[in-house]
Amino acid sequence: MPVHSLAEYTLSEEYLTKRFSRPAKSPEKIVYEFTNDIGYLHQYYRLRTEMFIGAYGLKHFSGAKDEFDDCSDVMVARIGNHVIGGCRLSFSTPKDRKHLPMEKHDFVIEDQFSDVPLFDLKYAEISRMAILPEFQNSLVMLELSRQLFKYAAQNKARFVFTLAPVASAHDYRKMANLFGLNSKSRNDIDVADREEYQGIKMALSVIDLTSVYSPVPKAKQEAENPLSLVGA
Repeated sequence: MPVHSLAEYTLSEEYLTKRFSRPAKSPEKIVYEFTNDIGYLHQYYRLRTEMFIGAYGLKHFSGAKDEFDDCSDVMVARIGNHVIGGCRLSFSTPKDRKHLPMEKHDFVIEDQFSDVPLFDLKYAEISRMAILPEFQNSLVMLELSRQLFKYAAQNKARFVFTLAPVASAHDYRKMANLFGLNSKSRNDIDVADREEYQGIKMALSVIDLTSVYSPVPKAKQEAENPLSLVGA
């Protein structure tokens, strides 16, 4: 399928609900929500530090609030008022082009895909996934992923990117595949080592949301955009 923006595509709420209609089952009553609550965010930031040091073996890492948190949508998973997991979704659009958390001066997404006109597309990044150890083998990651993919689709993102340790990258792709989304690890794109990675091999993955959308009927396109009737 040609790579283009989603201006000529529509998103059926009925289809979207059906595609992402199987929430993870858990014996605990877990609430998943995007939040700006200071208390929940504080717990999430603290959890990021604990998880990245404990799970990835980093000698030092700060999960404290950073510059990307203010311009991202943060989702938490909680039992009562106790946050057990969380993640953030950052968008970049043609009209409001922002650096994603993975982007630094030596790594810019648009420069990595010479075959894809990303400059004309809306895309997003999932980052800072953190889940309490006792829930890491449960369905919490599946449900967080389901909610994030659905939200990205509702906001007409064309691609979702992740940059994570190899094992975690595999988990993201597995989650995407479970929901029928095309996902691929771009091993051909070199991710330069950075001090904050502390020697951990990182993998860039791309999740394509195209299959979620349906083309807008031509008649409807012409009715909504009379200029489309004018030849080039």
